[in-house]
Amino acid sequence: FFFFFFFFFFFFFFFFFFFFGPVPRFYIDHYADASCGGFTITTTDNCIKHTACFSRFAFDLPPQQQIEFCVEEEVTYETRMPGARPFLTKAADQWLAQGLLSKADCDRAFMEVVAQETKSVLQRIASTNRVTEDDVRQWREGVTIRPGSGETVVVVPDSVLALLSRHLEAQATEANTRNEVSRLESHIGTGDLQ
Repeated sequence: FFFFFFFFFFFFFFFFFFFFGPVPRFYIDHYADASCGGFTITTTDNCIKHTACFSRFAFDLPPQQQIEFCVEEEVTYETRMPGARPFLTKAADQWLAQGLLSKADCDRAFMEVVAQETKSVLQRIASTNRVTEDDVRQWREGVTIRPGSGETVVVVPDSVLALLSRHLEAQATEANTRNEVSRLESHIGTGDLQ
């Protein structure tokens, strides 16, 4: 009887202690994110093992206690974008909000896009045979630098737009005159002038 009682007591004590007793050591294994060339775990509190992409943290956890533990990671990487316009479209607002980009740098990128647009428009104007009435209308309305933002910038002065409009009118008048001359020349040969 004594042996049975001792065995029952030992089993009960072990069961109770194992499931409801303090956890002598509680471990959290954390693996760093591998994107962007690999993040580095910067948290050192309670860290007992650390490699380039792994850390193990140890805690003494009494019964019924909860803990919250935050593991921080950091990475430095570069993002290359072909020009300032994709940057303004995709990243600038987010980087401004996060404090990664100053307003002055954002304004500088904006001015670079305006300069690129102005250069593009001036090259188009230099080959005046390629300028259309739609081009002049769009330039008068302004160029959208950031799609979806509603911001437009007029890169062509009104005086140049007026000259372009007069030039297009002159081209249209010249084309009409040529058509009329061709029509009259075709009738001269037949003797049917009307």
